[in-house]
Parts: sequence; C-alpha cells; structure tokens
Amino acid sequence: VFGQLGAHPRALYVAASLLVILGLMPGLPLFPFFALAAGMAGLGYIIPLRHNRALAAAEALKTQEKANKVEEEKNSVKASLVTAEIELLIGKQLSTRLMVAHQELVFRMSKMRKKFAQQYGFVVPEVRVADDFAIPPKSYQIKVHGTVVAEYQMRVGEIMVLLGTRGVPDIPG
Repeated sequence: VFGQLGAHPRALYVAASLLVILGLMPGLPLFPFFALAAGMAGLGYIIPLRHNRALAAAEALKTQEKANKVEEEKNSVKASLVTAEIELLIGKQLSTRLMVAHQELVFRMSKMRKKFAQQYGFVVPEVRVADDFAIPPKSYQIKVHGTVVAEYQMRVGEIMVLLGTRGVPDIPG
C-alpha cells in the first residue's frame, strides 16, 4: 500500500487537501485533520525526493562501474597483448616518403587483398601500416600476430616498387 501511495505523490496532495477541507467543516475536529493533512503533504514531498536520490545514486554507481570496467579492460594484460594480424612497420626515413602517399598505399593494399581473395578464395586480413622509430631508419618489417616474418633495410639508391595491374616500370640498373 505504501509503495502505491509513494508512487503517486499527486494522490497524497489531493488527500491532504481533502483532509484540510474536512477539518474546516463545522463540528469536525480541526487539529487531527490538519495533522493528517500535514503528514500526507509531507509524505507527498519527501517520497519523490528520496526516490530521485536513490535513482541518482544508482546512476552514479552504474557510471562508476562502467568506468571501472573500461579501466580494467584498458589495463588488462589481454588488451595489451592484442595485436593486428598483419602489420607493416616502416622506419623513420621511409615513413616520411611513404606516409605522403599513405592513402594510395592503403588503397593499393586493399586492392591486392581483394584480388587475392578473388583468385585464390582466401581473404587476407587487413594490413595495418604504421611508422616505428624503434627499427632502423631505412628499413621496414612485416609482422604477423606481432612476430617479425620479414624485414629489409633499403640501401642508398634502391627503389621500392609495388607492382599492380600496370606493367613493369622502366627502372635503371
């Protein structure tokens, strides 16, 4: 019963006003009706305040739990061990040249992945291209699941070529 009364504070205010009207009628006791009316009006005021505070506390607790969960996932060992399936890490000097044409490189790689999937029926995972200052400046590494499977250091005068559908370019040497 109290839960139903507390759910609708308007009903408590209406009951309080009716008790005041009854208290003003001649021949009925004034003090008991006014006391009951004050009690009803007080309950109508206090119950929604407590309900709102409880909702705010629950919301704050839920937000705190979400923040803690995100922080745990962020700091967990499992999250730090997640690596891209295939990575192309580029040294400092190569990155200054390749990152200018980064969009073209990514576009070409996606076209090569698509062509490979059409020809051989095997989908190659997406390749993440990033510069890495830990490797020598003129070198690049290819990693699969964080393990280096290929690396090469460019020498002075060498040119790196990606062949696509176009013919072989005329390269001296």
